[in-house]
Amino acid sequence: MKKIIISGFIMLAVVSLAWCEVDKEVDKEEVSLKAGPTQPGEGLQMAWLEAFVVPKAAAVGEKINLGVRLTSMASSVTVSFDFKQDKIKLFSEDKIAWEGEYRIPQLVAPGMHLARFVIAGPDGSIQRTVEFNVVSPSEENEELQNNVEGEEDPSSSQIFGWPLTITSTCSAYLADNFTRTLQAGDKVVGVSKTAWYKIYTDKGEEGWIEARAVKEPVDEYYHLGYDAFQKKDFASAVDYYKSTIELSPGFIKGYYWLAKTYLQQGNMEQAYLTLKEASRIDERDLSIKLFASGLAQKYFDLAHQDFGSGQYLSAVANYQKALDLKPGSASTWIELGQCYSKLDFPFEARSAWSEALKVDPSNKTVYALLNIDFNPNAAALLASNSAPALAEDSLIIVRNATTNKGTKIESALRSVITLTKSLGTPVVEKGWNIRNKGDGAVVAFICEQGSGVLESFEWKVDVDSKRISASNENARLLMSRW
Repeated sequence: MKKIIISGFIMLAVVSLAWCEVDKEVDKEEVSLKAGPTQPGEGLQMAWLEAFVVPKAAAVGEKINLGVRLTSMASSVTVSFDFKQDKIKLFSEDKIAWEGEYRIPQLVAPGMHLARFVIAGPDGSIQRTVEFNVVSPSEENEELQNNVEGEEDPSSSQIFGWPLTITSTCSAYLADNFTRTLQAGDKVVGVSKTAWYKIYTDKGEEGWIEARAVKEPVDEYYHLGYDAFQKKDFASAVDYYKSTIELSPGFIKGYYWLAKTYLQQGNMEQAYLTLKEASRIDERDLSIKLFASGLAQKYFDLAHQDFGSGQYLSAVANYQKALDLKPGSASTWIELGQCYSKLDFPFEARSAWSEALKVDPSNKTVYALLNIDFNPNAAALLASNSAPALAEDSLIIVRNATTNKGTKIESALRSVITLTKSLGTPVVEKGWNIRNKGDGAVVAFICEQGSGVLESFEWKVDVDSKRISASNENARLLMSRW
């Protein structure tokens, strides 16, 4: 472990040296930086990478510099912001050091904001999010005055980050090669996270510790977000839910409630983007699917209104968002094709109608739009992928299967629900759901907890062999513990 840590800090020194050669005039105190190695399972693997914003506090109308430093070549780097979803491309001559700049728009609200870097390579992509502040002119003048007066002690100013509690004795690697031992129960502030946490100690010392050495406040932020949501303090709820997914990028409930909060604010665009990201992380999560379906209907309604008033370009954009969220909507594909037809894009129109035919092979309207004769036999063949008999067989196989301890799955589910209710958590049973997945079916039992979050237990079924396999964490726990 010591050898790995030392090599990591050597790599940090090498990359930082290269960064300094390019940006000699930049004060390190003006840089908002996220640095560290990639983690196992990420789309790209790198010994070290740094993403940064300079300066870390800027006024509206000012330019900020954006950059990425890598130890392996990337094919592209783009940046988006929490207040602007259009992606900005960074440029590089060697595919290692990437540069770009961006002027902060006048309408951006003062406060903390996020720059999300997406680094793409031949094998996939990774994402890093860097915080920076937008300040009002008065705040900018005050900060300048503080700098003139020589205020440099980080312990005397507010540090933005996550409160963390040390869970076991560990070493914090501080600036200038110093280390400090932290004990269980010590409090620190985390300001960025990779496999390591960049932190400030209670004495204002900046350093790095292993992420596993702290208790992360994901659950705490999640509950604070829910409390704020119930009080209709949606701005605070957004901040809390953002923190949950910053700390734990795979935390699907954080995405679900963040999207729900955005929708309460009337911000459909952010809700849409949040659900898309959640679906990318876990396309099988049923609560995300159901919420996405509801939001898709809202986009369909907007598109339908635009279509009726002749605003075809706007309609196309909204139909496409509806399909991003719910691709299995024949009516959306049909109207998208009609929009393309109105815009004189015949190829795109026929492509959309062909997609509608895949969803609803018996839809005679689509055959008429495509100017082909309705063929009942072909329609039946297309529809065979979702034959009711297959769904029924899959459900029977799951309900009669047993867990690793020999308990019938249906009985085990009943025990879990009964236990949950006995602990005071309201549970509403939604029942069974079956959907096709590749060469088999996924059978899910769905219930809703008191907080409004849908939970599912999901199994993949091979009907031919009558074998099942748990396909989400809830089902895996049920199979192993009951």
